[in-house]
Amino acid sequence: MSLNQSHAWFMIGDFNEITGNRKKRGGRRRPENTFIPFRTMLDNCGMIGFPYKGNSFSWVGKRRSGKVKCKQDRAIGNEEWHSLFPATNVEFSQLWGSDHRPVLAHIQSIYRRSRKSIRFDKRCLGRPGFREAIVSGWGPFSEVHNMDFHHKVASCRRNVISWKKNNPTNLVRLIEELKSKIDLAQIDDHTTLEELEDLRSQLIYAFRKEDQYWQQKVGRNGIEQVTEIQNSTMRPQNKGEHEIESLVSKTKKAGWLRAILE
Repeated sequence: MSLNQSHAWFMIGDFNEITGNRKKRGGRRRPENTFIPFRTMLDNCGMIGFPYKGNSFSWVGKRRSGKVKCKQDRAIGNEEWHSLFPATNVEFSQLWGSDHRPVLAHIQSIYRRSRKSIRFDKRCLGRPGFREAIVSGWGPFSEVHNMDFHHKVASCRRNVISWKKNNPTNLVRLIEELKSKIDLAQIDDHTTLEELEDLRSQLIYAFRKEDQYWQQKVGRNGIEQVTEIQNSTMRPQNKGEHEIESLVSKTKKAGWLRAILE
């Protein structure tokens, strides 16, 4: 590690070490002097942590004494980095596809309110309350002069977001529920390996159904275009396929899953 780094410096990932016994739960206590090298490295390099949300006990493993949870993954930066990007923050995601939680850093120079994009989803058509949310957001059609087009669209957007929060698609809800169950099962000492693998199998099936939905939405021409692009590059994976394959080794169902994907 560089001790004379004068520029902004940022590090993120699995450091495979912790700064003390208070950064772990379960397992045998380690002698305090074993943490000194890592603490010294952080101090000498001037590394400082960031505000975070989520469960920072990012790694879960099994030992003879039971489950062990440690804060092995982190994001840190030196003072120069904190000066340039003071609004940087970190998010620890759910623990469902690996023994490490994904760590996502939002690098920002100013504090800003995030705004998610909203795209039309044909699955909303015909569902109770959706048409009413649009009509209510747009307002009376005879009074367009009282509210410009952009304001009407923004009003519709707010109504649709509110409606979708209360009416998520069943598949989206199922995937999120299964992720949460796997996340809890990973840190629950009473959950068996068979129960955990069953949850992962259910999640694989849900992702497969989600992948089928997007294939239907894109259509044959779209799929052929995507296939042509994939064959000419390194075959990038779509979200559903990538998450499915990340679970194959855990579920021991690589045979039938690979046949489905192919």
